[in-house]
Amino acid sequence: MSVPGTDRFLPAIDSERIDVVQDPKPNPAHSIPVWVTFVLLCALPVASFVASQQAPIVLILLAVLLVAAAFLQRDGKSGIGRKLAPDPVLLFWLAITGICLGYIAASCFWSINPDDSLQRLKRLGLLLLTAFLALYAAQRLAPPPRGFLVGIVLSVFALLALIAAEAFFGLLSKAVWGDAPDLDKFQVLNRPATYLVLLAWPAALAAHRTDHRMLSRLLILATPAILVASSNSAALAAAVAGLVAFAVATLNRKAAAALFGTVIFSTVLAMPFVATNQQVMKNGLSSAVEAGAFSAAHRLAIWNFAANKIQEKPLLGWGMDTARVLPGAERPLSETQSFSPYLQELTGVFPTLKDSPALPLHPHNVSLQIHLELGIVGALLFCIVLTAVVFFFASGSRRETAPYTLAWLAAWFVIVFLSIGIWQTWWWALSAICLVQFTYFRRPWHRDTEMV
Repeated sequence: MSVPGTDRFLPAIDSERIDVVQDPKPNPAHSIPVWVTFVLLCALPVASFVASQQAPIVLILLAVLLVAAAFLQRDGKSGIGRKLAPDPVLLFWLAITGICLGYIAASCFWSINPDDSLQRLKRLGLLLLTAFLALYAAQRLAPPPRGFLVGIVLSVFALLALIAAEAFFGLLSKAVWGDAPDLDKFQVLNRPATYLVLLAWPAALAAHRTDHRMLSRLLILATPAILVASSNSAALAAAVAGLVAFAVATLNRKAAAALFGTVIFSTVLAMPFVATNQQVMKNGLSSAVEAGAFSAAHRLAIWNFAANKIQEKPLLGWGMDTARVLPGAERPLSETQSFSPYLQELTGVFPTLKDSPALPLHPHNVSLQIHLELGIVGALLFCIVLTAVVFFFASGSRRETAPYTLAWLAAWFVIVFLSIGIWQTWWWALSAICLVQFTYFRRPWHRDTEMV
């Protein structure tokens, strides 16, 4: 599966037919936004410990800087008109995004909380528009200096080192959050671990492009190794999934894309039925009891409640961002008819589980959330678009770089399947930043370009 003419647009991060960018004539003003961008991207990994929710602000700044850099760089042959020329493939994906947002907007009409749904839609729409602007500018820039790419790699290694220091020695939770409850200290690595899983793949590609192949492989292998010691099991699963996808795509990227597409359709469409299957629930809860994993038991309860709510409005769902206000969502599990039969065997091990809410904020599973809020129509649309992106990454890609983008997407999918609420703006902003990095980092150097 492929989309004609997709070799120029961003999601085809690694297209075989790339327009080689000639070095623009020197322009001191052009270097200013480029190196401010460098500082911003280098600060992002470490800042995830204290300002992880600020990714939308970073994306906005990134878009402004890249647009400024694109306008300031000189190009005597093509002139400014080329910089403003519309990209047909970019317009194609912009149209696909518009169709998705159109259906989501329609869901606001039958939403049980229409005002909040519309507000969430506005924020998401503006964020995606900013992302497209940044992507448009990034693919028109001259290639980044070699030192730029090396600095990005080192910044992600710095995040890896900080996570290791916290996981093994608790340095940050003792020094910075010394008076915080133990539970808060335990969760301090959740967001930085998620950042690491996504940012590692653009950084690994950057190391690969600067001929630091061993450094690239080290980062790929060290990420899941360090996350074993963290409290974020979703990030660990995503890192492992990315590693597997990288290995398969290295051998055969088309086979990897076909396998990935099959996984997307099967998991997304089957999840509402799996979460209501009694035998699956019993086996899952038994495993949680054996491991003493309260969060896993509560997660299964949330999934069971959400899956039963899906059955009430299976076609179109309850409307965008309505999971948190569903009838019965705030009730304790002991008062939840679908899950209360399982509590008798769990109360002795997890005494507080019966008082936990049936659905706090969101289902922590993209399949259930899409089915719940947008119905089977939304779930099918999600599967089709995401699978198209998978093949888009693979079909026109160079063999040496396609594994990085497919691995990143595999990690992305696992995280939204196990943890993230799909409408969270920081998540979409971080995802867009990674795609901008892929786009910019793969800009080809001309043979006469000095990489400094």
